[in-house]
Amino acid sequence: MSAEARAPTGPGEAWLRGAAYLLLVGLAILTPLALSETRPAFVSMSYGATFLPYELMGLTAGVAILAIGAVELRRRRGGDVAGRVAVLVPCLLALHVVTQNSEYAQRRFDYDCYEYAGRALLAGESPYRAGLIYLYPPLTAQGFAAAHTAVTWTSERVGASLERDAVWDRVFYLYQCAQVLLVVAAYFLLLRLGRDLGFVSRWAPVTIGVLLVFDNPVFRTLRHGQINLWVLNLALLGLVGARRRPALAGLAVALATHVKLYPILLLFPMLLCAHWRAAVWTVAFLAGVVVLGAEGGRDWTLWSQYLALVGADFGGEVAFRNNSLHSIAFNTATLVFGGRGDGAGVRWVVRLGTVAAGAWALQRLARREQIRRRALDPAGDRRTFAAHGADALAFALLASPSVWEHHYVMALPLALVALAWRGADRPGLVALGLFLTLAMPTFDLFPLGYHRVAGLLLLLGLTAPGRLEGGVEAAAAGASPVDQPSDPDPTVVRPAR
Repeated sequence: MSAEARAPTGPGEAWLRGAAYLLLVGLAILTPLALSETRPAFVSMSYGATFLPYELMGLTAGVAILAIGAVELRRRRGGDVAGRVAVLVPCLLALHVVTQNSEYAQRRFDYDCYEYAGRALLAGESPYRAGLIYLYPPLTAQGFAAAHTAVTWTSERVGASLERDAVWDRVFYLYQCAQVLLVVAAYFLLLRLGRDLGFVSRWAPVTIGVLLVFDNPVFRTLRHGQINLWVLNLALLGLVGARRRPALAGLAVALATHVKLYPILLLFPMLLCAHWRAAVWTVAFLAGVVVLGAEGGRDWTLWSQYLALVGADFGGEVAFRNNSLHSIAFNTATLVFGGRGDGAGVRWVVRLGTVAAGAWALQRLARREQIRRRALDPAGDRRTFAAHGADALAFALLASPSVWEHHYVMALPLALVALAWRGADRPGLVALGLFLTLAMPTFDLFPLGYHRVAGLLLLLGLTAPGRLEGGVEAAAAGASPVDQPSDPDPTVVRPAR
């Protein structure tokens, strides 16, 4: 790569460029709100006044993507194809999500659960007893209530309408804008996690971009306004930052756990791989968020209600597209054996299946640790920790009492493990596992609706630690199964040697 293609950049210039991008993104988000509020004569709409901000965001976000892409391509002028691909892929990914958002943004039941939980708090009621079905820790409800308060305060200062639901409309718009940014952030975090796993060929950006575009769980998360992308990004931040940014990683995992419980399992990889500071910070921030959410320890009402909810006996969901152990056992007992899906037999099958999944997860952790400690290789340490984390999120899906299709965004790290370690020798099986887990559209048909858990099990089988041993030991000897660039900058994608 020529000097012109990758000119040295000082920290001051990088900070200024980053600040300029943030300002541009902020303008792209806020300008549609201002125009939809004032509605000048040169602004029209296709779908009505409430949808106007999303249509206008198609313009402003498109211009922002074009501008950022042009600047980054100019910085790489004269470089190789890989450098340009590393710019084009996230820009095209962002444009894809913006197009979805500007055409299809609509409140749906999943999002309404969060909003009505915030409404309940603002009305002095419990989100666990009023509104819709709210099954999460208090943080999300408190976050939506705080967002409403902040948007109300800002609207008053700028003279925007405070009519019924107008503020909540703006909260939803900002939430949808955040979803776009979260998809792009997931791309870069997965790219960084891929480097830890050794997945750094010139086509890594394209592969990760394809995983996020042809991804039914991501699509369903966006369509239903689900909060999974927050959990995924925070969990990924915890995985990639545990070694060098333990406080940031601990905060990320703690916040992710307070949104949904899955990421608490990342404490196991942290402890096994001796990321003590990240683990301590995680526990500290977990406790800190609890205390802050309880008004500094003065009011534990929300937490007591949440713990009562967790302790309740939930039967679990039974839709054919819900890939939980309970759904599989319930529907199999009912449709195949003609039994009672809510009987004791089904409950014991679920309990034993959950225990078996936990034992399998522990066996994989122990075996992978044996390989890591025998190799004594820093790169192997990073690969092992990343694979531990991918396992933790994947096995959380096996243990959860309810696993809708949108939850499978948590399988993306495992998808990277499979691509990094088995993509070369088992490309067909890896592709099948990815298709079943991520790409297949949603439908309700017994038993084919359980294709996601089948794909997840296939990916777990392909990434069994014993099958990875040769790759780890080869890497320790200096022969990685994929390209290992010497440049530590994760934003630079080098061509394959």
